Amino acid sequence: AQDEMMTIRWEEDGATRLMALQKGEVDQAMFVPPEDFYSIEEDEALTLLPVVNPNTFYLGMNATEEFSDAKVRRALALGINRQEFVDWYYPPYSEVASHFAPCSIPLACEGESWYEFDPEEGKKLLEEAGHPDGFETVIYYRDVYRVYLPEPTLVAEEIQYQLLENLNIDAS
Repeated sequence: AQDEMMTIRWEEDGATRLMALQKGEVDQAMFVPPEDFYSIEEDEALTLLPVVNPNTFYLGMNATEEFSDAKVRRALALGINRQEFVDWYYPPYSEVASHFAPCSIPLACEGESWYEFDPEEGKKLLEEAGHPDGFETVIYYRDVYRVYLPEPTLVAEEIQYQLLENLNIDAS
């Protein structure tokens, strides 16, 4: 009997992994770029196998200064359109989280669901918290490619845009 052998090779760039797959240099490629999912589905020689990945992107706030007020934190939760992030920056088949943990985890989607997008309510909460004209803040993030967050800089820029547009919060 012939021994079967598998070779594993690492390619840092997702586009390079996809190209190796398309050229027949490899039989399987993991973590191809999300923007290539549709071209893989259209290629009769390839099969896309979506993986349920229980990753969740969290926006953390330091509970100092403006963020020490729960109304400010809730205003941000209401004033960020999470569906736009999923539609624009996440792989196909991703979904907006309705609870703290992904629903693919057993029992994770019990209890109250997360706030719906409501920037007008968010502005009211900011006013109640003493910030009728918004405020200035800074966004810190790691600029590291991850399958669950392939474009961290673009996501940070979108957060910056939505905070200003929806809540008049000027984030640098």
